[in-house]
Amino acid sequence: MSFQVKHSASSSSDHTHLFHRIEHEPRYSPDGTRIAFASDRSGTMEIWVAKSDGSNAVPLTSFGGSYYLASPRWSPDGRLIAFAADIGGHPETYVINPDGGTPHRQAIDIADWSRDGKWVYFSSTRTGSQQLWKMRWTNNNQEQPALQLTKKRIQRIGHRIT
Repeated sequence: MSFQVKHSASSSSDHTHLFHRIEHEPRYSPDGTRIAFASDRSGTMEIWVAKSDGSNAVPLTSFGGSYYLASPRWSPDGRLIAFAADIGGHPETYVINPDGGTPHRQAIDIADWSRDGKWVYFSSTRTGSQQLWKMRWTNNNQEQPALQLTKKRIQRIGHRIT
């Protein structure tokens, strides 16, 4: 969406400023009644929730500043929204109640939930290379034992390791 604002300066020339609002990554709630999305409509990038037709949009977060927030993901029961936040060059995952409240930073980067909501899936370099993992979801921000889903094999070809 673009906005044009015209104003007259003290001289005879008109100045036009073009503003672009960024709104992206809409995600439907599991019951289909609401959408979560990232938007800078408040002046900074925040996570918002609206009815599925786009009406009644309200901000869930108010980090302010030059932070980047994106990738809202609903839990299967619709009681939480996970989102990515890059604050000061440190990407992290937070969860928040879709009706508002305080965002809570998570110990892991939640990429997605299982359909039954019992597991979270994420990627990690905890074994030295980027791999996929799953962990029981507890909503108490305490890391549980994780199960590695992918295993990168080291293979020697001639004098190279791939």
